[in-house]
Amino acid sequence: MDPTVKKIRRLDKGSLAVGSRVLIWQPKLLPANWRVTELDGSRKSFTWETRGPGMRLQARRWVEAMGVTSRATLSIQFSRLWAHTCESDSKPK
Repeated sequence: MDPTVKKIRRLDKGSLAVGSRVLIWQPKLLPANWRVTELDGSRKSFTWETRGPGMRLQARRWVEAMGVTSRATLSIQFSRLWAHTCESDSKPK
């Protein structure tokens, strides 16, 4: 298992599909519920997301064949929800 992950638990049964949910424990973080939002078998990729107070974290993973080996890649997008509201509330009046 990856050193950045302590434990993973599927919250549903069957093959990984859009809507599948997973609970992940990571060092120094609270457990997070992740939900698959995209799955592309032809590209060997999936995207999933988790949300917390005021934020959304979206991660995409894919695998590429490289001759007799392969390369796994991860991209992460972090979004603040309510950013406009928080900024306008913090401005002096």
